[in-house]
Amino acid sequence: MTALAVVALVDLLYLSYAAALARLLPAGLAPGAVGLALFGGVNAACLVRPAVGARLTAASRAVIRRVDRMLSRAGFAAAFTALTILALALRLRVLARQPIDAADADMLPLLQQAMARLLAGHDPYVWYHLPYAAPMTYLPALWLPMVPAFALGLDVRLVQVLAAGAVGAVIVWSRWHGDAGAAPRAVRLALAAAFLLAPATVAFAAIGHTALYWLYLTLLLSALASRRWLLAGVAGGLCVMARQTMWPALPIVVLHVARTAGRRERARFAAGAAIVVAALAPFFVSDPAFVLWGSVRWYSGFGPVAWAERPWWILNNPGFASLLYPLGLPHLLPLVGAAGLALALAYAWARARDAGGLARALALALLATTLAAPTPWRYEFIPVVLVVMAGALAAPGPVGSPA
Repeated sequence: MTALAVVALVDLLYLSYAAALARLLPAGLAPGAVGLALFGGVNAACLVRPAVGARLTAASRAVIRRVDRMLSRAGFAAAFTALTILALALRLRVLARQPIDAADADMLPLLQQAMARLLAGHDPYVWYHLPYAAPMTYLPALWLPMVPAFALGLDVRLVQVLAAGAVGAVIVWSRWHGDAGAAPRAVRLALAAAFLLAPATVAFAAIGHTALYWLYLTLLLSALASRRWLLAGVAGGLCVMARQTMWPALPIVVLHVARTAGRRERARFAAGAAIVVAALAPFFVSDPAFVLWGSVRWYSGFGPVAWAERPWWILNNPGFASLLYPLGLPHLLPLVGAAGLALALAYAWARARDAGGLARALALALLATTLAAPTPWRYEFIPVVLVVMAGALAAPGPVGSPA
């Protein structure tokens, strides 16, 4: 197991138990500083220097082989099926215990109002009342797959639950080494289990609105690793049309495709992305500035409001804001983010020449964007963890195992 795989497991532990960890910290130390040290320090260091865990990888060889043999005897598909059933059951229990309520989180109530407006034949990208005023900030690929469930009177979170289960399936069944085969069974199953059973991802099902984006992102990395260019284009288009945080990372994906694909493959990638853009373009026609840039301005303005009214939004979450706001230097956040993104692009230019390098560069770009957010809620780091996992799976491992 590579160091990146271990880092991903530590990330999920932190995201799951950050509140308990905060109670152990000395007074005066912002809890978010621990997350900043983990994501901005440990993750970044292991992404930039993936060979840092060479000894760990060598030491884990025998264990991975032994577990792979056990999985062969027990049935790898059966083991993953049992894992998926358990993960889905845990999430359904969460849904039964916690109804959708704007007092807990306003994302899904906002999306439900937008879905009702869309089904009535009106533009969903307007302002809503929750009861406070809020604009529709979510891009269409993030919520359109939930519309059929909403129209049928079903819990829209079921779509997100299924998407989370599909993420585990992509992790387990993808050929992360391309023509060289799959990553070891033990590593794939361990990372899928960590994602599917982590309290952070299970509890998020109650307010979950971004698991579809997690699925698109994982599909993108898997398709690029296996050189399935049309699927990669579709998944890339869905990522960009689902979450604004993907926009700064888009140049890294384009650079990788330009370097590793031939002319016909690049055309297939572009065609896949164009299909998505063309299908979702009508949502941008009436007021493209509102849909594309209004949401970014809305989120960027959270910082001063949170610091004045709910400072724990900043202090309790990983990010540079947990350091810069107490110092009276929040205006440095955009500069920090831009500098981090520039370093990620430089790394991509130098190192993103295979699937592993792409995943590492993409993780660095998402880290730079998320750590510089004014209010970086912990669930926003789940995509970073998934890309770190992809980096571990796409890197040539010490142990091979058939898919």
